[in-house]
Amino acid sequence: MICIIMQLLRNVLGRACATYEEMVTLLCECESVVNGRLLTYLYDDPNELRAIKPSDFIKDKKGNETVDLDIVDVKHLCKRIRYLQSLRCQLCQQF
Repeated sequence: MICIIMQLLRNVLGRACATYEEMVTLLCECESVVNGRLLTYLYDDPNELRAIKPSDFIKDKKGNETVDLDIVDVKHLCKRIRYLQSLRCQLCQQF
């Protein structure tokens, strides 16, 4: 991961010097490029599963589908939220 970021910075900067603000901006841009790349194969068939990216593990997924609130099991939902939060914390600790 660090090697990828270093290579991106070398390609962008070359031998140029950057100020602190420019470097922070470049690092944020590099982070978005790395987190936006696909981890799985992208199929031509739209019925296939969508390709995943590292950013899918970092950010909460916001869908536009609605759920009937009368059917939602609150205990299961709370348990699932705690589980996802623990997974996110474990992922953050790895990096």
